[in-house]
Amino acid sequence: MSLLNDMSWVLAFRSFEVTQFMEAITLIGYGPFLITFMCFGYFFFPARMFNQAALLFFVSVLVNILLKDFAQDARPDAMYRVDMRAGSSYGWPSGHAQIAITLWGFLALQTRQNLTRLLCLLLIVLIIASRLYLGVHDLADVIGGTLIGLALLWLWIARPGPLTELARLPLRSAVLLVAVIHLAYYIFYPVHADHPAPIWIMGLMIGWLIGLMLVGINHMQTAWIGRLLVASAAGAVGFFGMIFTTRLAKTISLDGAIDDLVTYGLGAALSLVVTLVIPVILRKLGLASETA
Repeated sequence: MSLLNDMSWVLAFRSFEVTQFMEAITLIGYGPFLITFMCFGYFFFPARMFNQAALLFFVSVLVNILLKDFAQDARPDAMYRVDMRAGSSYGWPSGHAQIAITLWGFLALQTRQNLTRLLCLLLIVLIIASRLYLGVHDLADVIGGTLIGLALLWLWIARPGPLTELARLPLRSAVLLVAVIHLAYYIFYPVHADHPAPIWIMGLMIGWLIGLMLVGINHMQTAWIGRLLVASAAGAVGFFGMIFTTRLAKTISLDGAIDDLVTYGLGAALSLVVTLVIPVILRKLGLASETA
């Protein structure tokens, strides 16, 4: 077995205390935290910057899941695994590594505060290390995820670049283009047993864009404590909304295509609450406005 796939070395590094720490770190790379953070960050951090981070996050997730189901690379042997949340998903490329690079890497590049940059870089390293330590990815997986994440990050910030141009389109055009891309993604997705297309995530992305198209990018006009309270409430909406809409999607038992359309709509509905409903309420209360 090559070094890139061998996991026997990880056993020597494990201890109860380190395992507890790594399990906490790896949660930062899972959906519940990430969706909660997207909803929180949109109201707490500079809205225009964080909106770009959210869109890059959606793109990175969809690219990662597509590549996993094309490659169908098995994860390390179950004897090495500590984290059982991965389910039946494949190993290459590591989603935790790829999304850590795109999300925290983007935020690190956008801030001028050295301490914030350092914290983002430290978080990237810890998240990637946690996947190896917990035995759910080998070196080939995390190297692949890291390189793909770096490529997406470069495409997003490059001047000019295809993803940059998408981000700079008028919102109405962006919504239409993304809807067409989603349809092509759905049609050509390599669906197989227990590996459906990530329709809910696609819905989440289109709903986010539709909300922006209808009311613009939200700008909080309160002091930091007010932003914190609103952002925390939005984060709670994201967390519980994700649980509710994904569970509801699993209970739907209609025609397959209709099931998928409803799941897409449920994802879109959650984003619309965040980027449309909450901003409208805040603006009526005089707590927010549209960014210039």
